[in-house]
Amino acid sequence: MKELMFREDARVHRELDRHLRGVREIVSRRYGDSQPMRQVMLEMDTTLAFPQDRAGLVCKRAALLFALREPEVAKYFDDLDGQTRKSDGPRGFALDMAKRVLPLTSPLFMRNGCQAPDAFLILSLILSQMWQGEQLGCWHAR
Repeated sequence: MKELMFREDARVHRELDRHLRGVREIVSRRYGDSQPMRQVMLEMDTTLAFPQDRAGLVCKRAALLFALREPEVAKYFDDLDGQTRKSDGPRGFALDMAKRVLPLTSPLFMRNGCQAPDAFLILSLILSQMWQGEQLGCWHAR
């Protein structure tokens, strides 16, 4: 998953679309059919339809990152990361983001109406990479 956050090429667009469809499926199974879920599906479809340019790439990455707040999505990506990491390796990128970084960055992103996906993405990545393993925010370690 980590490589999807840094590279910029046609393959990344395809992989992001594939993963966003997977997120759509996980969330749909988790919450079932309801009016709020139909709105979520509409927004996911809109995100999937974004053009394959830099802005579309940033928005898709931010949507995928935001989806990691859902425990089932974070577990799915951690399992995916686990297939490529050694058993004694550090905790996966997805779980680290979900448990340590996103609780700090997501409220600011939402407070600003999700209007700065690039800032959300960059801030989350910087906190994840530069302060790897450090407790962030003012809450007890989880």
